[in-house]
Amino acid sequence: MQEPRILVISNYEKIVPSRPEAEAMIGLHTAGFNIEIITLPDAAYTPIFRKAGITVHEEHPTSKRDLASRKFIRERLIEGKFDVLHLFNSKASLNGIPAAKNLEVKICLYRGFTGHLHWYDPTFYLKYGHPRVHGIWCIAKGVEELFHQQLFFRKAKTKVIHKGHRPEWYEGVVAKQLPTETPLPSNALKLIIVANARKMK
Repeated sequence: MQEPRILVISNYEKIVPSRPEAEAMIGLHTAGFNIEIITLPDAAYTPIFRKAGITVHEEHPTSKRDLASRKFIRERLIEGKFDVLHLFNSKASLNGIPAAKNLEVKICLYRGFTGHLHWYDPTFYLKYGHPRVHGIWCIAKGVEELFHQQLFFRKAKTKVIHKGHRPEWYEGVVAKQLPTETPLPSNALKLIIVANARKMK
């Protein structure tokens, strides 16, 4: 049985924030899935994807209603006969869903944070609540639970998939010592938090 053909639209402009997701796409490609990616021009991950053998199109939507982008996405869906259209951000979703109108492709979205999600908000039905959306990748259980709190939402749509990091990505990174102005006892329990300090996260 042939593995699904997947068209991915996402922002791979910078290495660090997009690395876990980008490496997941490379992993799927290595496992035999036929992956094509639409991303921003000159994205940092584009040469890495191409080196791995993944076709990359530098045609990421520039606005929430990018008619030229919608036309390009639709042409790729038809020509490539894709089974899955995976949309990872708002611009991708708001252009990818209309582009797939009347096509048999299954549409999957991504949600990486909680908040700003309400069943009574009309814009909810332009993305996550859209009847064409078959699945939603939730980065954490809390995100999935927020979806499940929405009225008229099919719980079967969501799937929790945690993004992972490989220890070898950090080989050669030299640890910095704690600032001398905040000395700690030698027997103190020391904790380090690595986070994207955005309010919504």
